[in-house]
Amino acid sequence: MGMMMVGRLIMSMVGERDSWDQTTLMSGMMGGGMGMGVGMSMGRGGMGMGGGGMGMGMGGRGGGFRSVAPVERAPETTLKPKETRHLPTIAISLDGPRDDEQVNVPLKGERLRLGEIGQLKRGVRTELVLKRLSAENPPESVAQLILWNVAGGVEWPQVSRLSRAWANPAELALAKQFVLNLSDEGVALGTPDSGHLYWEAEQKDSDAGSLVAAMEALLQKHLVLGLKPERGIPTSPHGPALACRLTIEAAKVNVAFAKSEASGRRWNSLGSLAITVGSLEGDQDAIEVEAAEVIDAMSSGLLGKVVRAQLIKGPKSKGKETYTIRVDNGSPLIVSGLAIAGAEASKPVPFASLSGLSVAPLTSLRLPATPEIVEQLGLQKSVRIVAVDLGGL
Repeated sequence: MGMMMVGRLIMSMVGERDSWDQTTLMSGMMGGGMGMGVGMSMGRGGMGMGGGGMGMGMGGRGGGFRSVAPVERAPETTLKPKETRHLPTIAISLDGPRDDEQVNVPLKGERLRLGEIGQLKRGVRTELVLKRLSAENPPESVAQLILWNVAGGVEWPQVSRLSRAWANPAELALAKQFVLNLSDEGVALGTPDSGHLYWEAEQKDSDAGSLVAAMEALLQKHLVLGLKPERGIPTSPHGPALACRLTIEAAKVNVAFAKSEASGRRWNSLGSLAITVGSLEGDQDAIEVEAAEVIDAMSSGLLGKVVRAQLIKGPKSKGKETYTIRVDNGSPLIVSGLAIAGAEASKPVPFASLSGLSVAPLTSLRLPATPEIVEQLGLQKSVRIVAVDLGGL
């Protein structure tokens, strides 16, 4: 664990962090008996251990309040000569539904042929969308919804009807938003991320202007829960989104949280949070510290309302305890990474950071956890999500 922390420190200080091979850290971590055993379910990422707070992690382009930096490496593996490996993967159909209205995927044991997408002659738009999806690592359900429409030519009402058994309305909303952001050639228009985090502040104290200005400056530079904050909350959300409405008074900030409902067309309340603040008449440095603390408290409060985790104890295996961590994504967005810690404590608490996930909105993910990781993180009393990477496509 100590060597991994030193390795990350070196990567941060010497050269461009993205130029380093992160797998050297991950393989060392998993080989040391500390891994959570999530294997291929972690997709492109790996797990790291650390200590201290997760309030503002500024590393890489993923730095921000309660944010886990996204993984930018494509999935890969190595096969030695004459070696056979069994690698779980997802299967997405480029055709429309079968006659029985099910997804047309290969049967178990069916032989497959490797090739390049251009060989299928499905058109430039389909090829570009497939490349985008392979880079974004979307949930299987969302990818299939998109390709039924783009490659299979299935209209959205039919897609909605045929997918009710395996896709929820929030996944359908993400798929529609992705296609809506495409040009005729399949290239993304504007930002490729279809997820939004809106915020706005109402001042009920004459001295609140400096605090709002300091908050705005921070939110222009840093992410919140992996999302780029956008000032101004629309009357109706523009697709899958979260919102924070702040009311600033003399000694406190009230934050009202909301998320887009499943179809992404209306707001649903997520409750509120009261944040105590100090004097708003301090010097600029003090105001900036106060602004950072308010944003961190707001980010933590919103995180607790949309992503939760719990430890599930299983039956003993060979005399050893077994555990599973269940992650519930209650947001309308995709969870691509998260950081898990144990119970609150006065001293810095170690956490486990997992990247490269792909948890669809309003769904759950189960991650095996070894007894060692449960003890080291102090997960017996409670499991907390302390940072996350949320996004659309």
